[in-house]
Amino acid sequence: MSPSYLACRGICLRIPLCLDATFFGNAARFINHRCCDGILVDVLVTIESPDRHYYHVAFFTSRAVKPMEELTWDYRIDFDDDTHPIEAFKCLCGSPFCRRAASSKKRKKRGRK
Repeated sequence: MSPSYLACRGICLRIPLCLDATFFGNAARFINHRCCDGILVDVLVTIESPDRHYYHVAFFTSRAVKPMEELTWDYRIDFDDDTHPIEAFKCLCGSPFCRRAASSKKRKKRGRK
């Protein structure tokens, strides 16, 4: 998640937050990324905890979901962020609104890879 996205929700981070469920996690790790037109909407929910930075994320669908339909969510990755480039993430979402594709076009125009 980008710090600017979190800041608009009252959360201040100096570095991007990465939720990685490679070794531990819950069912949310099976939700795939899709730029801009994913069907899930996220809401950060605070819980009673001594650590004020401990949140749960609640997911809601933006429309009715069919059985066995893939769940997608916009991870909000900023592919133009030169400060914290995320080269390890290869966006293959196929969305007509894909930010990686748009970012690649911009970089080619500027003479960068």
